Amino acid sequence: MAELIGAGGIGLLVDVTRGVLPVGYVGVIQERAIVEAARRCTQSRIARVEEKLLKGAYRAARREADDLRRCLAGRFTALWSSLPHALKERRGMSAEDRSDQRFERWRVMRIALGEAGRLVQPARAKLFAKPKFSGFGGDPRYRMILTFDWIDQARQRLIRSSLSPFVDFHPSQHLLRHSADGRGRSAVLGALLRELPLMGRDHVFMQLDVQDFYPSISHAWLEENLPLAKGITRAQIHTGGMTIVPTGKNVRARLPGGAIEQLGQRGIPQGSALSALVGEYVVAEVLRGLADLPGGPLLHAYGHNLHTYSDNLGIFVDREQADAIVDLLQKAFASSAAGPFFLRAAPPRPISQPFKFLGYWFRLVDGAAEVFVPPEFAEHRADAILGDLMTADRAWLTKVRKRIEGVAGEWARWNGVDAWKRSALQRVATAEEALDAFELRGVRVPGTEVSSLRSTFGAHLRLQ
Repeated sequence: MAELIGAGGIGLLVDVTRGVLPVGYVGVIQERAIVEAARRCTQSRIARVEEKLLKGAYRAARREADDLRRCLAGRFTALWSSLPHALKERRGMSAEDRSDQRFERWRVMRIALGEAGRLVQPARAKLFAKPKFSGFGGDPRYRMILTFDWIDQARQRLIRSSLSPFVDFHPSQHLLRHSADGRGRSAVLGALLRELPLMGRDHVFMQLDVQDFYPSISHAWLEENLPLAKGITRAQIHTGGMTIVPTGKNVRARLPGGAIEQLGQRGIPQGSALSALVGEYVVAEVLRGLADLPGGPLLHAYGHNLHTYSDNLGIFVDREQADAIVDLLQKAFASSAAGPFFLRAAPPRPISQPFKFLGYWFRLVDGAAEVFVPPEFAEHRADAILGDLMTADRAWLTKVRKRIEGVAGEWARWNGVDAWKRSALQRVATAEEALDAFELRGVRVPGTEVSSLRSTFGAHLRLQ
């Protein structure tokens, strides 16, 4: 195995791709060797891009990034990370089934390796309108979600690996930037919990968010500023050159008027493997531009208290400076050549009172900071997830379980999350028991086949 990793693994990949070796030659050991060798080669090429950038050799770094996008190992690694479920091994498969699936996987991969390198091929996307959880009551709001086939996902991942070294994160960014607190949402929470007890009694917490951030990003700015060929940017990064097909019920009616047509002029797709990185690239540019604005030194004084997570911003400031800080941030986003963007600001919250950010509420208890979720909000969230149990089939109940697990993951720092999760899952289990009972009674109904009745809790109640 060790002898196959490295040049040997890459050599196998080359021979299989060119047809020198048949796809049937690839067994378990060979496949593992190829995957490991391709990942190492890809990481080595990314390191070379980073090394050139550290030396200030920007053009050389772009050449290395071009080589990464063209190399076989990079394409393979991106494809391997994007494999559709039908080509992945599953638990319980027999040895014969695994062998047959591996053969089919490599037959498809050999074709896909050529397709994945066509980065100026316009991406094809299906557009859905996904409801947004809006808290308590009110009409649901919807956002555009685009989904891509696995070849386009692989192209996006390949581009992302070559683009990521060029993103110079602002110190306040946490979504993708590694820091002492880690990265992502947990890094923001850790930083706020650490800073909250250090604030003075006159401090307030300001929460701001960019309205319609992804749909507002300028195509022209991306084409001029990303370290990529414009053809790649048009085909795979912004929505201007993509083929987009509205899919699902009442998509156009659920979205604001003109939202779909605007995709031809502005915006990046929510659902792309690239968009989070591109969004961070844009936010970093806006935040760095703050220093050049009148009043920039004022924000610099509070810069260490600023925390951003994608298009969400939170900052601790003195109460009397809150309006000036908000005005400065709004002007920076509104005047950005990458936008313009509209930055909404919630009313300032005194730190002596609970405040909300990124799905958590923060408060001081005996001088120490803690996060929590109000019981009424947690109950309402559970009701929103579980509202369709009376008409749910087994496939839907499986999705509900996953949603419950997802929300519990979001609230992992809340000490009441285990009880909330347990209660929600118990309600799902009750619905499953009702389905079991319905199926048993359905068999006994004279002249009625279980398959002819919808396997739902509601159908069970009708039988009762």
